[in-house]
Amino acid sequence: MEDFTEGFSATISPDGPVVAGSRGTWTIAVTVGRLGLAVGGGIRVTPPTSERQRWDVGHVTAAASRSGTNLRIETENVHPLSLHHSQYPVVRVVVERKPLVEGDVLEVTLGDAGGYVAGFFKQAQATDLVPLQACFEVAVDIEGNTKYSNPNYPMKGGTSYLTLEHSPELRVIAGEAARLVVAARSTPRPGEEFPVTVRAVDALDNPCEHYRGEVELRAEGVNIEGPTKAELAYCARIEGFRAETEGIGYVGVCDWAGGIAGRGNPVCPGFYGDEMQVFFGEIHCHTEQSDGARTPDEAYEFARDAMGLDFSAVSDHEGGRDWGVAVEAAKKYNDPGRFVTFLGFEHSSSGYYGHRNVYYLHDDEPCFRPDHPDELFRLLDGREAIVIPHHPNTHSEGGTLTGKRWRWYDLDTHNPHYERLVEICQLRGSAEAPPPEPGVILPDCGSSVRAALARGYRFGFIGGTDNHRGQPASYLDSMGGIDYRVHPVGGLAAIIAPELTRETLFQAMRERRTFATSGQRMLIDMRVNGAWMGAEFAAEREVTISVRAVGVRPLTRVDLIKNGSVLHTWTCEGIYHEAEVSDPAGQSGSTDYYYARALQEDGHLAWASPCWVTWD
Repeated sequence: MEDFTEGFSATISPDGPVVAGSRGTWTIAVTVGRLGLAVGGGIRVTPPTSERQRWDVGHVTAAASRSGTNLRIETENVHPLSLHHSQYPVVRVVVERKPLVEGDVLEVTLGDAGGYVAGFFKQAQATDLVPLQACFEVAVDIEGNTKYSNPNYPMKGGTSYLTLEHSPELRVIAGEAARLVVAARSTPRPGEEFPVTVRAVDALDNPCEHYRGEVELRAEGVNIEGPTKAELAYCARIEGFRAETEGIGYVGVCDWAGGIAGRGNPVCPGFYGDEMQVFFGEIHCHTEQSDGARTPDEAYEFARDAMGLDFSAVSDHEGGRDWGVAVEAAKKYNDPGRFVTFLGFEHSSSGYYGHRNVYYLHDDEPCFRPDHPDELFRLLDGREAIVIPHHPNTHSEGGTLTGKRWRWYDLDTHNPHYERLVEICQLRGSAEAPPPEPGVILPDCGSSVRAALARGYRFGFIGGTDNHRGQPASYLDSMGGIDYRVHPVGGLAAIIAPELTRETLFQAMRERRTFATSGQRMLIDMRVNGAWMGAEFAAEREVTISVRAVGVRPLTRVDLIKNGSVLHTWTCEGIYHEAEVSDPAGQSGSTDYYYARALQEDGHLAWASPCWVTWD
């Protein structure tokens, strides 16, 4: 087949590494190939889009080496930048008056700042992420027929732009380390050792993999003892900490030479009693095996080594291209007592009924790809599995009405045996209730968590991210079309269990002894007549609901919700709040549910799973 782009080539300058979020001027030079560029033809430059990165092209100019050739610049989606999946910046340059021939050069400058007389213009700005690649896709319209309005001429609306085989790329790197992020085991038993994970990030929270330094560790609050110094090569897991007494404490870290520091999440020994601890994880993440980036191995290593998570799962769509890769990775990284993995996949083959993630207790289980949820549940029959709906109250960014994209969770397809939990928050914000509830960003589709609870469905809560960059628990992904620099989006799953093993965590999920946060290691504990969150029981007389919450930042309020309405609100001061309230018995034979949520001053939230009380 003839190569119509023969002889075309493109370069970018400067071509050195670019610091994420930095401003600059870049020129893309396209050398015209054998067939030339006719009048009306031209080139298209699409700044990097992988991992949903966005580049601000700034002021765009263009020039041609051939005298007498004029150029017209057309841009789309450049100001303001959109976070919609299909609306990336595009620059087109159209040839006018005189065609370009082989060997001519057409230059497109992004972020041309101009000069004093002409006026200074806005420079281009690099993505605020650190992606694996940043390719400026260059395509050519040789004949100028990509925009024919006659659908039958010459080939049903004209030809498409022809993408060059080799487009120029830049390497994006993190900026200098701006702070240290500390993640400690939140509720160790008094006297037992617990780990602390430290990582360096730049001013935009990108991982600083180039960072090296010696850090000093210092405990605050409760009597925490442990190492006082450590060497840090981007990130490190530091063992040997111990808290002897109950209360609230922190582990602080400082690199005196580098001038950066950080303080960890609250450490609250014995917060859930002598037998239970809370373990934080992320089980909704995608990799290159489906529509994400990086490998499952890299995802697990990021979760364990950089984020300091206790458990994780890769949940690629329909198991990814090679289910065996997912199976082997889950086996490889499962390390009871240190880091637990779950084998899982996302069931989204239809999308019409919403999306669900499937997680197994055991290794070597199959991946199923039926169209209807009922068939999925039939195939799962007899297997130790949990199915968790996610983004239940929203739909895809386009094509929903025509059935080409996914829809909200179909409440009529609920399976109470497998669907014990729901993902109440993620990168698309909260699905707790219709707006304007805190944390809810997207419009209501009638399938909110409260809508499900109102039907009598007994869902416990977890959080996740739906990160598609192979970085579990990272909020740095605009997958939901939401500006994560503005909204506190994301999610963590918190499981209360006696020990860190796959079996105990799985059992706790079955029992709904879980809570969700929007991404920070907040703590919340709600008991109804002493029963754990997630419990269901019978009562004859009034019940007593106790709530405790600990924030990473100061709390503003704690709400107690009963049957979809706020029963009581407590105004908070500081990071800790404890309260108790009684509620009278309901009508005999009826069932009421209660759950609590805590709100921080920065907008982050925690939700305790409900308790259900049936009145005798």
